[in-house]
Amino acid sequence: MILIAYKLLRAGKPEHACLVITTATWLKLFPAVLLPWFLWRASSGEHRRWKCVGVTVVWSIGVVLATGWASWEQFWANGMPVLKAWAMQQRHFNFTVPSFVKNAAWSVHGFRPEWAGLQGWMTAGLVLGLALIVLAYGLCWWTGRGKKDVDLDLEFGLLCVVMLAGVVEAWGHYFVILAFPAAVAVGRIARRRTLEQTVLLAVALVMLNVMTGRRSPWLEFAVSYIPLYGLLLLGVFFVREMFSRSRRAADSTMSVPQPP
Repeated sequence: MILIAYKLLRAGKPEHACLVITTATWLKLFPAVLLPWFLWRASSGEHRRWKCVGVTVVWSIGVVLATGWASWEQFWANGMPVLKAWAMQQRHFNFTVPSFVKNAAWSVHGFRPEWAGLQGWMTAGLVLGLALIVLAYGLCWWTGRGKKDVDLDLEFGLLCVVMLAGVVEAWGHYFVILAFPAAVAVGRIARRRTLEQTVLLAVALVMLNVMTGRRSPWLEFAVSYIPLYGLLLLGVFFVREMFSRSRRAADSTMSVPQPP
């Protein structure tokens, strides 16, 4: 559904794209990270952007009413505490920054379930994950400011990466979402190959696939988060590509033509 929404956006149908990504959000919650980007990149004109906002709001109200307000009340009252407890107590296969921060602190205390500081470090991880998402949006704005030919592939790829890295839960099978960003990255290397970017992408892709159940007495915590390290490296790849493209565009615009 996320890819369908992106395809619709690229096809010049932002209203349809917002409908699809909004539906995905109500189904799984975490795609909400991408929703502001779809509304932002819907059009360069304010009128169409606000039209997409209206479509999103109306559709959301319709989804809630169709599925029953009482069901959503029960979900927030009963389902969310279960998900919260699950995320807080897990130690493996949840490859996110909030999970890493919480487990890094928890490991110092021997992963004791009764440790009183667990909730506080979980909150700290959530704040750091949110900061990472905000930073990614800021980079998209900074590198695309004043440009009409914004590189949507790079922005979408980066935001997919930080969506997985910054939310509370991103189990290993969530990484299927990286299929498109990885394809975009490989395509960029094929078109403009540099040693640094090639090595960076190769290492990232290898680490993303190290989802084993390995354990060791002193490396258990570090080894279990190798896919997260790969995820962050993939994010670095996209950031480097965005700044590189921005510099090339600036050079081509500001350079003085040579005399004939």
